[in-house]
Amino acid sequence: MHQPAEARLTSSPLGNQLIVDFYDCRCENFDDLEWMENVMIEAANRARATIVDVVFHKFNPQGISGVVVIAESHFAIHTWPEHRYAAIDIFTCGDALDSEAAIAYLATQLRCLKRSVTEIARGSSISLAADAHSVDSDDSRQERLAVAGIYGYKKLLI
Repeated sequence: MHQPAEARLTSSPLGNQLIVDFYDCRCENFDDLEWMENVMIEAANRARATIVDVVFHKFNPQGISGVVVIAESHFAIHTWPEHRYAAIDIFTCGDALDSEAAIAYLATQLRCLKRSVTEIARGSSISLAADAHSVDSDDSRQERLAVAGIYGYKKLLI
């Protein structure tokens, strides 16, 4: 029988995620795939990130999704030109990067008139010690989460 996992508090976050919303973007190149890719690469460079890979896609009739994979995690963007809106996700591990420089650069390049930034410390509140060789059923996962005191967490895992 599988034993419930132990919950341990961690002292510092494993990563930091910035959820960035840019509204009323006035950039003329907002739907230009090559331009957007170059802007995101430069944003990663301005943050002093180590770029590992770059993947971008242009949708028909409009919109771009792309990710700059960095050794420290990723920079991602999704655009809706028809709404002059861009959703950006900057996820970093450690504290060596300058994410704020990247956001400032992106805001200038996309010429957004309004922005919102939400910061989330990832992996900081609890860590579950699970058996690496077992596969959890829904029941055992819910039991482990309940033991850890995480109620309602299962919905986020589905």
